[in-house]
Amino acid sequence: MKKHNLLYLILLIANTTLLAQALDFSIENKTTTATEVTFDVTLASDTPFKLGSGQLYFNFNTAAFGEWVIDNDAVTISYPDGSVLAQSNGFPLYTSFVENDNTASRFSFSWQQGVSSGTYPGDNISGAPAVLFQVSMNFAAGGEAQPDDICFESGEVFDDQTFTACGPASFGFPDCLNEPGIQLTDDDFECNLMFFPIDLLEFRAQARADYTTLLHWTTANEYNN
Repeated sequence: MKKHNLLYLILLIANTTLLAQALDFSIENKTTTATEVTFDVTLASDTPFKLGSGQLYFNFNTAAFGEWVIDNDAVTISYPDGSVLAQSNGFPLYTSFVENDNTASRFSFSWQQGVSSGTYPGDNISGAPAVLFQVSMNFAAGGEAQPDDICFESGEVFDDQTFTACGPASFGFPDCLNEPGIQLTDDDFECNLMFFPIDLLEFRAQARADYTTLLHWTTANEYNN
């Protein structure tokens, strides 16, 4: 399955044109319990389009989550109602979801287009962030006391792996070999809101007579700060 998925992506890249269209991927709505961290992965674009196939990579703190999280069943990827990858129109718009460990501290997730672009009811990515899917990561033993850092991996090897929907324009199944989508090549990844480098207990600002401001703060923990 993994080899077929890689071949599919290679065929897409070999048969698509490139378009510098701004894509904004973000990690949002993080919640933390004693056993796991859950967050949404969202996508927005400066130009609306029908999302085709794609792949994303995530780095994480192994002290919190352990190593090889896919093989160790520490990651669950789900598609809540209203999320893009849960959409359907007679048939599911997306299929062949694949999760892989890339290294001990990075995993990838990919999805493939299940129907033709003509089967989509309309553009499903726009300027308003849309939830693609949801990720839950289980803490390793004692990991809940560690920084739950998770972020997208970005770089020449990892970027630009998102495609617009391939054809045909009629209702049915996709023919990405003969009617390929467009590879989008302007990724922006935002995960700074995922975690904060301190646990803040108190923060106060006091105006002074010399027109300066005196700041007071107290922290419980500080990470690399």
